[in-house]
Amino acid sequence: MKQSQRGRYLETIVNKTIDFYNTNDLAIFTRKETPLKVLQSSELKNVKYVSKAIFSSKSTVDYYGLYKGLHVEIECKETWEKKCFPLSNIKEHQLLYLNKVNNHGGRAFLLIYSHEKNLFFWLDVVRINEEKTKQMKNISFSKMEKVGVVLNIEYPGIINFIKLL
Repeated sequence: MKQSQRGRYLETIVNKTIDFYNTNDLAIFTRKETPLKVLQSSELKNVKYVSKAIFSSKSTVDYYGLYKGLHVEIECKETWEKKCFPLSNIKEHQLLYLNKVNNHGGRAFLLIYSHEKNLFFWLDVVRINEEKTKQMKNISFSKMEKVGVVLNIEYPGIINFIKLL
């Protein structure tokens, strides 16, 4: 699979899940877009489309929302590793942001999809912090099953993570 397409499977499932939540008024979730800065050019003043843009800042996490008064932030990651999830896949600025959400009474977590295991894992950011504190570079899938929750695709093709909130 092309590097540019990695992460698309989990994103597709999560988008379907949040569409289901939003449509059925179960919760409000939104995909957070990466901030872009449009590059200006004097020749492009009357053009109605963007031809060039750059990332204007680092993105924090993938999704945010509200469920029964609880602010929720979600970072999604996919891995092709056979036995573990590399903690280096979580950028330091993302972890800091997720910790701030937790510290202010929100709920921050990761949704991790393992292509090798064909499993979705829900991990609270507190668990990731514990592993990083131990100077661990990876978290095994067997440990993720113990400290997190395995989510299955449910009818109508969603991973129902709000039941964990």
